Amino acid sequence: MARGDNDLDPVNAISFTIDRIDDWFELIGFGLIGFGAFAFGVGAIRTSILPKAWGYYTLALGALLVVVSIAYAFDKGDLVDLLQLIVGVVLAPAWRIWVAFLLSPARPRPASALTA
Repeated sequence: MARGDNDLDPVNAISFTIDRIDDWFELIGFGLIGFGAFAFGVGAIRTSILPKAWGYYTLALGALLVVVSIAYAFDKGDLVDLLQLIVGVVLAPAWRIWVAFLLSPARPRPASALTA
C-alpha cells in the first residue's frame, strides 16, 4: 500500500482507533487488577493468615496499579511507560516470588489457618 500512489490516511485512522481501544482495555485491566490487589492487601492486613508486610506490599502494589490506570485515563504516555517498567520489571515479579514462597508446601502454617 505504501509503494504505490495509495493514500495512507485510512490506515492511519484505523491504527489510531485500534490504539485508543487498546488503551481503554489496558486502563480497565490495570484498574481492576489494582483494586483486586488492594483488596487482597486489606484482607491480609486484617487477618493473621499471611504476614502483614505482604499485605502492605500488596496494598502498595494495588495502589500503584490504580495510578497506572489513572495515567492511562489522562493519556500521560511517559508516566505510563515509567510506571509499567517499575511495576512489570521490579514490583510484580518480587510479589509473585513472595507469593510462591508463601504458598510453598514446606512453609509452616500458622495456628489460625489450621483451625479455619
